[in-house]
Amino acid sequence: MTAVPAPVRELFLAGIRPGAWSIAEPALARFDARELDPRPYLSRVRAHVELVHGADDDVIPYTQSHALAARLPHARTHITGMYGHTGASGSRLAALPRELATMVRVLRVLAR
Repeated sequence: MTAVPAPVRELFLAGIRPGAWSIAEPALARFDARELDPRPYLSRVRAHVELVHGADDDVIPYTQSHALAARLPHARTHITGMYGHTGASGSRLAALPRELATMVRVLRVLAR
């Protein structure tokens, strides 16, 4: 793990100390995230896009990959149950053939 550089260490630590929310909340209320929204640009993506997402993702639901693919002109989704962010998911024996087929499709895409 990389150490936080000395010139910004105090600022970094302020974000994890008690009372940090009272400092951050007013700034977040003024923050305009519209410029960070990719949706207006998605229809202009011309490349083929392959989205790989874990069905057991407990951070971002896999349905978000379907929503993203619906807005991209040339996108495919590959949903697998083999992994999630926390490692809480596990493969069931009956699902292994389907999972293997999904992973083979993903590997074919990566091999291009």
